[in-house]
Amino acid sequence: TVGVITNIGPAHLELLGSIEGVAEEKGALLEHVSHAILNADDPMTPRLAKRARGQITRFGRGTEADASADEVEIDSSGRPSFTLRLNGHAVERVKLSCLGKHNVLNALAAACVGVWAGLTSAEIRMGLENYHAADMRMQPIAYNSLHIINDAYNSNPDSLKSALEFFSSMETTGKRIAVLGDM
Repeated sequence: TVGVITNIGPAHLELLGSIEGVAEEKGALLEHVSHAILNADDPMTPRLAKRARGQITRFGRGTEADASADEVEIDSSGRPSFTLRLNGHAVERVKLSCLGKHNVLNALAAACVGVWAGLTSAEIRMGLENYHAADMRMQPIAYNSLHIINDAYNSNPDSLKSALEFFSSMETTGKRIAVLGDM
């Protein structure tokens, strides 16, 4: 009934060959749903929107998005908070339990699903704040005096970039060490 495409990026290239192949494959979803939720910031969204068969809701950083975030802040542990805006109106202050500024866009996509499902802004805030990422997705691990962030679930160039941006912004008094594997 509802389809969400968070972005079109260089994931699954081993199977789909190119960014255009990724867009083609993800866009096929939109031909089978009555409501599409798309990233207003993604340059491929206009192309995807042409394939939508029903209503479209957009999330993103800009004012043209149906769901956006203002006053984004990252606390010392790396957890983002922001003011959720729905249809141009500030409705709730949200503090995510997952790490990384990049997860704000994921939260906005989820907020759009909440609006589609008829949830109140308070219910959407509670759902976003109670979400916990899957293991190995920006998973904080404390080991003695070490702070480890395990982001080994599945990598692609965009997710690696987000992880390294988060990593470089972390407050630390010691060294930062990144252990990277194949993609």
